[in-house]
Amino acid sequence: MVRAEAGILRFTGDIAQIVNSELTGGTWEVLNGASLLISRTFATNSAELIMHGTGVFGSLGTNLTTNSGSGSIQLLEGAALTLTKAFTNSGTLFLDSASLLTTTLDFTQAATGLLEFELSGAPESGQFGRLAVGGAAALNGTGILTRANGFVPVIGQSFPLATFGSKTGAFTAFEGTRLGRDLFLSPVVSDTSLVVNVVASPANAKTVDTKRPLTFTDADGDLVKVTLKGPGNARVILRGDAVDNNEIEFIDITGSTEKTNLTINVKGKGAGNGLISIGSFDASGLSLKSVKIKGDVGKIDIGEGTPGDVAIGKLTVNSLGRAGTVQESTINGSLGSLTIKKDITGVLNVTGGRTDETGLSGTVVNAVKKLVIGGNIDGSAGGQAAGLLRVLGDIGSLTVKGSVIGGADQSGIVAGGSIKSLNITGGIASPDVDHPVTISALGIVGATSDKAAVALKSLKVGGDIVNAEILAGYRLNGVAANPDAGIGKVVVKGSWTASSMAAGVADTTADGYGRNDALIAGGSSSILARIASITIARAVAGSDVAGTHFGITAEQVGELKLGKIRQPLVSGTADSLDLAPGFKLVDFA
Repeated sequence: MVRAEAGILRFTGDIAQIVNSELTGGTWEVLNGASLLISRTFATNSAELIMHGTGVFGSLGTNLTTNSGSGSIQLLEGAALTLTKAFTNSGTLFLDSASLLTTTLDFTQAATGLLEFELSGAPESGQFGRLAVGGAAALNGTGILTRANGFVPVIGQSFPLATFGSKTGAFTAFEGTRLGRDLFLSPVVSDTSLVVNVVASPANAKTVDTKRPLTFTDADGDLVKVTLKGPGNARVILRGDAVDNNEIEFIDITGSTEKTNLTINVKGKGAGNGLISIGSFDASGLSLKSVKIKGDVGKIDIGEGTPGDVAIGKLTVNSLGRAGTVQESTINGSLGSLTIKKDITGVLNVTGGRTDETGLSGTVVNAVKKLVIGGNIDGSAGGQAAGLLRVLGDIGSLTVKGSVIGGADQSGIVAGGSIKSLNITGGIASPDVDHPVTISALGIVGATSDKAAVALKSLKVGGDIVNAEILAGYRLNGVAANPDAGIGKVVVKGSWTASSMAAGVADTTADGYGRNDALIAGGSSSILARIASITIARAVAGSDVAGTHFGITAEQVGELKLGKIRQPLVSGTADSLDLAPGFKLVDFA
């Protein structure tokens, strides 16, 4: 990273990152009042350029013609940059509050280009990013609208974000337009300007009710039909101004009841994929009988939040979380059945009508009665959380016909209650031992019998388990909290590598299970935190790395079979078996 913090930072010799008039990489930043001067010029940027305030970046304005697909230019703190040659943006261009990019000639926004404007104050304050094109603007790619400093615009305000000498083309999509249920940013592109108006409902909103279905052609030519049967209506907001050649940005439900059915059907036409992309779906505070969507939904918010109330009787979608970036969906209430025909790549929260795990003692109403995922729970997109099913309550039956894949800080399946049956056709695996997949169930705190204390009653895995943790007695945040939580029958048809299973046991020193473990404090004297039986069909492996440990650990392990060989466990006595280097079975009774 090169950073000019004050004064003048000058480079007069060769720079390895400049090749054939292209800045190929690195981060180059100039702070307010400083200057960064480079004797060698470049016309194409494939690096990260950051300008603050009155900072000066040498001859950038007179030479730059292209921001490549891997390039990023950020104008921050009211920075102003004037480009004197025709300019093409194929990468990321960010204009923060009060910053201005001026091109005296033509400006081209390529299909891969991201053009982001930040808003942080009312129009009269000038606190928004701006683009001024002296020549012709050829538009494509994605426009992005973001806000800073907690700014919430008011209906009726207008932000003049860009001016052009003339214009051809159009943005393929705008992100960040929905600020609330009745608060939207509505971009209006004319031949000479881009103005964003603040409205209660955008112009491309269509109303659907029992008497008025909506039919349109999506972006790849499929025929889409939206129908609603029963009380209420749906406001369908398309991504662009036209009805056809479009996708759905947002669906807003009002006035629905447990008798309302919403169906979005797609008929494949020509080169179409037979699916629709929906950015988000909002029925918060309401209930529906059924929702069936032939496509992907990026984000769902639904339910009135009453414990035990069913937010949706039956929800069927093709996939969840693939529309746009990784997103977090919430079903605020209980769910009768959920079928996801392909993958979960985002985060799905089912609250069961609760706000936290407090009061989950005794009998817990199923938050999800039946859940079928036809593909993977996939966290390979990485980040803080992705590929995560988080349920505040019990799960009745959960089937994953693919695999549970890690990669994010938190990926997997976590329940603030019990899981009756979990069947994974594929495997459970993360590419990174430091970011294991988590399968976790808290169980019923204060259970009065061995049967009621079982947090994960049945687990079947058809493939391998790699870099995973299977835990009973843990809250959604990973804190050990239920000393009596047990695990029932576990069958793994593949191998077991660098993974752990714990019931009612804490890794007290955070050095990995299988060493220095301890029972969670406060357990009942009459209930054992027990793993009933474990069968692993193929090889087991721990770790050859010194100080790295994995284990199967509980107050009691009833039976362990590796392949067809039953391991020598003695009932009523503590067991400690070395199963492989860095992998141990430990029980305490």
